[in-house]
Amino acid sequence: MTTQILNPHKILIIDDQISFINYMVDVLEKAYPNFDIFQSILPEKALEIALKEKPNLIILDWAMPGLSGIDLIRQFKAAEELKDIPVIMCTGVMTQSAHLEEAFKAGAVDFIRKPIDELELIARVNSIMQLSDSFWEIKTLLAHREKLFSIVAHDLKDPMSNLTSMFDMIMSQDDLNLNHENYILLESGRNAVAETSRLLEDLLLWANSQRNRIEFHFQTQDLMMAVERMKPVYASLLNQKKIALNVKGPGQAFCYFDFNSIKTILRNLIGNAIKFTNHGGSITIEVLPDGQFTRLNVTDTGVGIQQENLDKIFNDTQSFSTYGTAGEKGSGLGLLLCKELIGKNQGDIGVESTYGAGSTFYIRVPNQKPD
Repeated sequence: MTTQILNPHKILIIDDQISFINYMVDVLEKAYPNFDIFQSILPEKALEIALKEKPNLIILDWAMPGLSGIDLIRQFKAAEELKDIPVIMCTGVMTQSAHLEEAFKAGAVDFIRKPIDELELIARVNSIMQLSDSFWEIKTLLAHREKLFSIVAHDLKDPMSNLTSMFDMIMSQDDLNLNHENYILLESGRNAVAETSRLLEDLLLWANSQRNRIEFHFQTQDLMMAVERMKPVYASLLNQKKIALNVKGPGQAFCYFDFNSIKTILRNLIGNAIKFTNHGGSITIEVLPDGQFTRLNVTDTGVGIQQENLDKIFNDTQSFSTYGTAGEKGSGLGLLLCKELIGKNQGDIGVESTYGAGSTFYIRVPNQKPD
């Protein structure tokens, strides 16, 4: 019988009956002449062989003297080097549904009943080997992605932040002798660097969120304080486009959230509002009670969003971005990150918009720790 597996692999067969081992070895060697097949009739030696050879698949008998097959699976899954190796449980005694469930709970990925059928054995091995190949290919790609994000974080993020600071330092000098045209060019350069820096930060945050690498510190705290912390961040951009920023709400609004992630959400929502508001417009941030939640609105007098595009904004299967009123370019990643982070805070996010009249992006965070 021909197979789809082409690369050399290793299989470890563990059974206290040598006749079963010999039968399976004969079948597999004919089907997979390039495979390295290891065997053990002593379950106590199986872990040692597995750690040394790192097989791609383990075929394991259930009822053996000393350690049972279930015991061995648990040992394999407890070892970091072996935990991802698929295990097929093979038995002629423990064949009831309850046994099958027990094997799967222990970590087996498949189950073969004795006496073993040659075609069934080859088909199951072939299927699992292909899945194993796909798994390790994906794992390798993820490792490369990890390295890429590490390079981005280490070699790009800090230099971009430093460039933004350098631009700010230069532009803050009172004796800067530049004509208006050159000053506008310098300002445009500063904004481009700052936007790229924010994009890198969003990219890294989103990637870490997907990998569950972000540490969240949820506690009851003041949402109004988070709003106040963001006002200086966008003071320069607001001034450039002559946009008024208004904040409405109580003196304090205590609710339950992670401060850093809410600041990131506000940074994106306020930044987008500035981007899509015309020169001389206004942005209003309003905090108000909403049942068991506290709602925060970011409302602008900008260009608004067409009705057919509203559903695309938070859809992570579609790419959607548009240019701002001053030609600012967006990636669409920021709002997806906001959706991800507000979900971690047990809240929600939405948008209401009238094309040509502005938009309101809102988030809701729980007033107290969710059950």
